Amino acid sequence: MLYQPVYSVRAHAGIHHASPHGGAIVTNKKPLESYVGFMIMDENLYEKARKKNEFREFFFGKGEYFIFDRDWGTHDFTRTCCYIFELRNDLEEQVLYKMIESDLIGLLSKQNLTNEEFRLVIIFIFHYYDLRNYEDKRLKTDWIFSEELISLLNSNYRRIKKKGEDFSMIADRLNCLLMTHNVDILNFDSKKLLRKEEILSRVDKTYVGLYEVPDGIKHIDSYAFAHCKDITEIILPDSVESIGMNAFDGCTNLKNIKMPNKMTFIGRDAFFDCSSLEYITIPSTLFVNENDFCFCDSLKSINVDEENPYHKSVDGILYTKDMKTLLRCPMALSAKKLEIPYGVEVIKYASFKGCSKVKSVYIPESVSKIEFLAFCECDSLREIHFQTKDVCSFTSIAINCAGNKKLKYYVPKGTKKQYMRILDINKNNRIVEEDSGMRKQIITYFAKVCTELSAKVAIFVRK
Repeated sequence: MLYQPVYSVRAHAGIHHASPHGGAIVTNKKPLESYVGFMIMDENLYEKARKKNEFREFFFGKGEYFIFDRDWGTHDFTRTCCYIFELRNDLEEQVLYKMIESDLIGLLSKQNLTNEEFRLVIIFIFHYYDLRNYEDKRLKTDWIFSEELISLLNSNYRRIKKKGEDFSMIADRLNCLLMTHNVDILNFDSKKLLRKEEILSRVDKTYVGLYEVPDGIKHIDSYAFAHCKDITEIILPDSVESIGMNAFDGCTNLKNIKMPNKMTFIGRDAFFDCSSLEYITIPSTLFVNENDFCFCDSLKSINVDEENPYHKSVDGILYTKDMKTLLRCPMALSAKKLEIPYGVEVIKYASFKGCSKVKSVYIPESVSKIEFLAFCECDSLREIHFQTKDVCSFTSIAINCAGNKKLKYYVPKGTKKQYMRILDINKNNRIVEEDSGMRKQIITYFAKVCTELSAKVAIFVRK
């Protein structure tokens, strides 16, 4: 269960927004893991603040603890976190965790944190998990949160939410923590922590050929198979329930992997740069992020179990279950001509990126949003056909094909000037007006009718 308010479907919970104070590590220009272990400092500000009983001032960058971020012009919260975690070099990790927890409990117990301050507490916890799960695992042991800390996090969460302020940034941070690290911090249960023998932590990079994960393993750790370039196939037992972030990162010869039906979680970028992977099937219980298959150059089809409540696959392309959002087109899709189904409203970020075989795309009038880099690096793309006559219906449109000089845009008659403006194209010959024709009108009409009929049938079945 995700935290509200959040975007329409689970897929959007993993969106990484660049923001001051660190935000999501993956979008920060200076990620925490690049700081920790490399900072040169005369004095640890965390130690100084504890001696002066000024943890709140230190944690939120007040007074002498303000650290100027030249990129954002605000306090650099990432460095604040770094001062805390740098003490792992001087203290045992469990001693450091108890010290941090004591300070956080003191902070939260006053029940006076603002919306932004509570968000920074969640971001701090996110930073801990990134360091714990990062490839070289700079934090070696688990921080087991006490019941008192969990209770205070919950009470502050309810108090701030009850105030009726904009809660979206806190919800996004909680959802990002859940989607990236499989941690629901407000419902943390230490009894559910896995034993060491239930976790596959690391596989020898020199392993060759087929790798069969032992039965009884429940979790594939972050970076477990990272850069195992000679593994060609991986068999996962039915016991596996979750896969950590970047688990198969750089497995460039991996061609086949079957995910068990019990799987409920997969971390971000799990299959990053699996350049030989050709097919993937998403089981009935699993939600995936649209960016989980970046740089899978050979991926021909993304298939989805029909019982999956989050996703749907049509012709190998990944959509949300309601078919309103196109999430990802596999990079090696064989089709040269693509007609996006009527009813799709959003084409997601980088959804067609690197699809080198696609030559023409037909975008129905139902689409109102095309996100950044949607058609980036589609080198063979020559035609994009728009069917929308009301150009004002687009809330955003970002084709990002500036380098593709051979690409032309086909638009309905009478809309050329409007499309030149929203596509930011100066050359008149790049946009061609066309009559959509009776055939396309009939196709669009029946696609619309089928979509509406399917929705009514689904509602009837649920009743």
